[in-house]
Amino acid sequence: MTFARPGRVLLLDEPEQRLDADRLGLVIDAIRARAQAGAAVVLASHSPRLLEELADARLVLEAEA
Repeated sequence: MTFARPGRVLLLDEPEQRLDADRLGLVIDAIRARAQAGAAVVLASHSPRLLEELADARLVLEAEA
């Protein structure tokens, strides 16, 4: 649904959950296409691959001990 509607901002919470490597590649391609079309993308993720391929900047959150 996120990609079916036009929008200038994508706010995604772990879009990689329960995806195999092939499907993750499709999601990365779709997110990249929207970003290249001018959309701002903000996402939360635990996926090193997704972050390496898409992130321009990162904010790392860690729990205090």
